[in-house]
Amino acid sequence: MKKGLKKPLAGMLILILVLTQTVCIFAKEKDTVGDSYGDNFKTATEIQIGREVTGNIEKAGDKDLFKFTPRIAGEYKIEVYDAGFVPSGQLYNSREELLDSYHSNDLIYSFTISYRLNSGESYYIRIKPKQGNDTGSYKIKVSGVNLAPTRPTNLTVQSKTDSTISLTWDEAIDDTNVAGYSIYRYGQLVGTVASTSFTDTGLDSNAAYEYIVTAFDTDGNISDESDALLVTTDVRLTPSGLKAVSITETSVRLTWAPPTGGAKVKAYEIYRDGIRLKAETIPSTTIAGLIPGRIYTFSVKAIDEAGNLTGSSNILEITTLTDTQAPTAPTNLTVSSVTESAATLTWTAATDNAAVARYQIYRDGVRIASSSNPTFTATRLIPGRTYTFTVNAYDVSGNISEQTPAVSVTTPDDTQPPTAPTGLIAADVSDTTVTLAWGTATDNAGVSGYVIYRDGSKIATISGTSYTATGLVSGKTYKFEVRAYDVVNNISPDSSVVNITTK
Repeated sequence: MKKGLKKPLAGMLILILVLTQTVCIFAKEKDTVGDSYGDNFKTATEIQIGREVTGNIEKAGDKDLFKFTPRIAGEYKIEVYDAGFVPSGQLYNSREELLDSYHSNDLIYSFTISYRLNSGESYYIRIKPKQGNDTGSYKIKVSGVNLAPTRPTNLTVQSKTDSTISLTWDEAIDDTNVAGYSIYRYGQLVGTVASTSFTDTGLDSNAAYEYIVTAFDTDGNISDESDALLVTTDVRLTPSGLKAVSITETSVRLTWAPPTGGAKVKAYEIYRDGIRLKAETIPSTTIAGLIPGRIYTFSVKAIDEAGNLTGSSNILEITTLTDTQAPTAPTNLTVSSVTESAATLTWTAATDNAAVARYQIYRDGVRIASSSNPTFTATRLIPGRTYTFTVNAYDVSGNISEQTPAVSVTTPDDTQPPTAPTGLIAADVSDTTVTLAWGTATDNAGVSGYVIYRDGSKIATISGTSYTATGLVSGKTYKFEVRAYDVVNNISPDSSVVNITTK
């Protein structure tokens, strides 16, 4: 009885061994047809998750084997589509064990295998035609099913100031690629970046802020939140209590309290109307040169020993006192360097409680000019004439001083005539007109104008050096000449003569 039972048992063991070897041979079989893709576990073609690959069954009996490695655990789908034949497929793990397969009895040219896979483990998918002699191309893609990136870890402070916080964290992992990171401050989104660092700005001094970070991928899947991080900004090194201790028409004295926090101050920068004015090493300063009755704003910043500039102190607005006091009258008005047409005036400068702006010069009671300096040369005077000059001063507020005592001066008589005009020419001759031009004459007092003569008769008086004679007769010859005269009507010699014949 026992002996009879041994033969069937031995046969069964042999059958199991044969079946086991058949399965192993199937799992490890090598396609001898050969093409551009691996066809066994050692030569399997590695593909990236999320990226489409085009395969090709080139010859009868061909098969392709692809390898992929998930970066995170979860459900994945292996899709084969757009095939030129009815495909079948088998999914294997890294131990070359069959996990799942697809084999259709219908004429279906695509399939999908979904399976939950482990992170870091390699898997294989074998593609071959349902009919062994079929050939053609196909597309394959492995992708995660709604898989979010892993949560960012190790959220830390890289650096901080009194108004900024710089964060950094470790890179998240995704089944394809992490597209970016979202940074939240107390639950409010404050930034989105592609890198693993972020700087938050415009923060309050000595204030606490809580941050979390999430990652997102190209499909819009969002990771879990990172651990929360609580950060407190530095104490701001800022001067305070800026105030004016005295104000005049043209100056102000400012004082302020040094910054707190223990940092040493190297200097203070003073700003007027937002523009840097000067620096001080002590917490006080006097600003001069202001305009009476005007509004100014001031602020102060500190510079520490490292050269860092702090935030601004409080903004202080002041108004300088109104100035109603006029300058003193200029004194010692004198006249010198008198010629036929000019005289130089000088005087002793006026004084003012604010500042003298300019001086006004009067000739015969009429204002003719102003000057910022206590001297002025009056010109265009007429020879042999007596003039009276006075001067007053005015300040930056428009207050006007008394006038100086009047000073009179008589210019010398002028008996010297101008030089004769030179280079008289005629141009643009027509049947009734001709244009004359000449060089400028000179005079010790100044040339006032020119007299034009035609055939010895005066026809015009002008101030320029060109003239167009009109009303001429066609085909007639004319003689022209020019004389200059000065401010006292001294007449120059004649210019050269020019003869013209009209057309």
